[in-house]
Amino acid sequence: MKKSKRLIFSFIPFSSIVAIPLIASSCNDTTSKDEQKNIDEVANKLIVDYENKEQTLIKNIKQEQVKFSNFDDTKYEPIIKKAEVIGDSYQVTYLLKSKINNLISKEVVKTISGFKKEENPTPPQPKPDLQKELNDLAESLKAKYEDDVNKTDANEVDLNKISLVKKDNSVLESDYQIKDKKFVNENATNDEIYNGVREFTFKLVKNELESVEIKTSILVHKSAKALQELRESLKSKWKINNSYTSKETLEKLANDSTLYLDYKTGGIYDKEYADKTKRLLFKATSWTESEFDALVSDGNLANYKNDRNKVTLKKNGDKYSFTFNIGLPVQKNKPETWRIDYRTTQTNEMQFSLPTIEKINEIGNTLISTFNYENKSDVELKDIIDANIKYGQVPANYKVKLLEVKKDFANNKVIVKYNVAYIDEDNFETPSKEFIAEINGFKQDALDKEFENLAIDYNNKDSILASNATDLNEIKLTKNNVPYTPGADIELTKEIISHNDNLGTIDVKITIKKNEKSLSQTFTITGFKQKAFNLEELVNRLKIELDSRVNKSTYKASMVKEEDITITDPENQLQTLNDATIVKTLTVFENEGKLKVKITVKYNEKEFSKEAEFDGFLLPDEVIRQALRDAGNDLFEKLDQSQIDKLESLWNELSSGQKNKGIYLKDTTFVYGKNSSHQKGTLQFRFKNEKFNQNQQYRDVLFRSIVNHEYGNSSKNRAKALYIKKNKDGKFYVEYRIFDSKKDGTDAKKYPTVYKWEMQ
Repeated sequence: MKKSKRLIFSFIPFSSIVAIPLIASSCNDTTSKDEQKNIDEVANKLIVDYENKEQTLIKNIKQEQVKFSNFDDTKYEPIIKKAEVIGDSYQVTYLLKSKINNLISKEVVKTISGFKKEENPTPPQPKPDLQKELNDLAESLKAKYEDDVNKTDANEVDLNKISLVKKDNSVLESDYQIKDKKFVNENATNDEIYNGVREFTFKLVKNELESVEIKTSILVHKSAKALQELRESLKSKWKINNSYTSKETLEKLANDSTLYLDYKTGGIYDKEYADKTKRLLFKATSWTESEFDALVSDGNLANYKNDRNKVTLKKNGDKYSFTFNIGLPVQKNKPETWRIDYRTTQTNEMQFSLPTIEKINEIGNTLISTFNYENKSDVELKDIIDANIKYGQVPANYKVKLLEVKKDFANNKVIVKYNVAYIDEDNFETPSKEFIAEINGFKQDALDKEFENLAIDYNNKDSILASNATDLNEIKLTKNNVPYTPGADIELTKEIISHNDNLGTIDVKITIKKNEKSLSQTFTITGFKQKAFNLEELVNRLKIELDSRVNKSTYKASMVKEEDITITDPENQLQTLNDATIVKTLTVFENEGKLKVKITVKYNEKEFSKEAEFDGFLLPDEVIRQALRDAGNDLFEKLDQSQIDKLESLWNELSSGQKNKGIYLKDTTFVYGKNSSHQKGTLQFRFKNEKFNQNQQYRDVLFRSIVNHEYGNSSKNRAKALYIKKNKDGKFYVEYRIFDSKKDGTDAKKYPTVYKWEMQ
């Protein structure tokens, strides 16, 4: 190891340089600051070099050969205060003296390099005590990290952010340097990541004296390679539920709202799993319960088992994501083995890709020219079937619905009324407007041609109501504006099948028959005298209905929107009133599960209203809980004897002549057994109130709310396991409380009422 070579010369002046007197102390105190500043600047600008340095070995340096330049030697003279060899360089400390007023500059230090190097230098050996001192100091140094080590995993450690300090956290003096700092392992090992350690080596250098290589480490956040891989995979685990309902729900939710995860499917909902009104917002592309085990509430070890199904919504314009914390409970009963990701994991941002009604209409419109019929030139119009009607391909998630297929024998064509619907991921269909397509070119025989260019009308129709047009003889038939009379071998019949006084129309069915072959076509005759318009009559016949997407078993009354209410006129007159306006008013009776709908039709400065009522919607849980509480001890009917016999058999089996240990009712289905893991059968219980039996919601709420009456007073009892006991008369009974939520279900003081189910 090299030791710094230092050759220190005594004060040797140039031939023209005199020894340094105490000039500085004799300077006139009144010397201007400007003069001092000026001489300091000149001193700093001096160029210091050595004559023939390229041919001079460092060990042969002579101070006399130091040369100064870049100054006026008639005004100044340099004075060398100290000159020494440092490594391969020569360091000169000097002053500058004014020849005019004897003013002395501040000290200036400059280094001369570029001397000739020895071909085979023999490095001086350091003294053993200096080497040991350096090694000991290096061994004692501590690693310090620039960033927060509690938020840095071992594989994230940046070597450039590691510094070394003394044991007392003080920094090293400037003449010490750290050399050859490098990681022991180029990439952090799994053990380093798991134990939160990153090992590295370095050397400590002082004046070219090097310490031995030191191996040390920096302690960081404990993680796991599997946890880091899981974090990355979970970012793209979900996709948005591409439905209009999900979109509307997310738009209404505030940023940072709590969402709920279904641990079985990985689906993310706006409400808890038990809430039937919950809406699916995000769905997992794949899911295992082990991934649910990795979720950690708020990144808190203490909350590992609590609230793991909660995530936080993040909104960025029309982009959505959510955040959560993860961890790996390597051994669930040993918290010291748990590894929690210090980061909050955020999923990739997701967007909806739902078409507008204009886009759906556009898809429908492009199909008009694509309608055709399979082998139509070989098929007569009377023989067509809907299944053989063909049309162009529609994009994924679209479907075509044939609303009406009409055979037009007069023109030998099929008229197809259709629409196109987009089906979102909730299977909700959004239909386009209606379109009309025509298919021509079918095979014709002689009978088919009888309908070709056939037209019908009714005599004096403008003077009578459609309902009075009953005389079949007044129906006239023409072909090419010439009265039509069928041939002698053709039988023709007429039938009026419907009339509409409001629209002034009748539908007439014409049937022609020849040689046991018959064809029929329905014609509509317009232009009859119309019935005086009566807005009140129109409003009274309107049908007010709920859209098919409204499922009362998953909808509260308050969830129904105006667009969920459909209004139809059986006589199709409403749609002809172009200037009519319809106002819908919804009145919600949430606690009764009812909705009242009032529609008001305004036309020609008149208005009339009609109301409809819908019931059977979901009730609020608190309403049902109160009903269950109000029933008190009369909530349940007694069990039938066959079920009592089963309980008795188990009771005797468990007792075996000793004090009975009890029978349990397990949660959700009232399965009974000797303990929570033992199952003997299911109790088929009924409520005394028949309304409760007819509405599944009462059972659902009961199962979420019933609790052992002793829970909270005795820690050995589970909240959702109910004791079956016997009274002094040897009859079975159960005691319980009804609470509002799982979190406060153990609070016996908050829900002091104990209810009793006498089972026999």
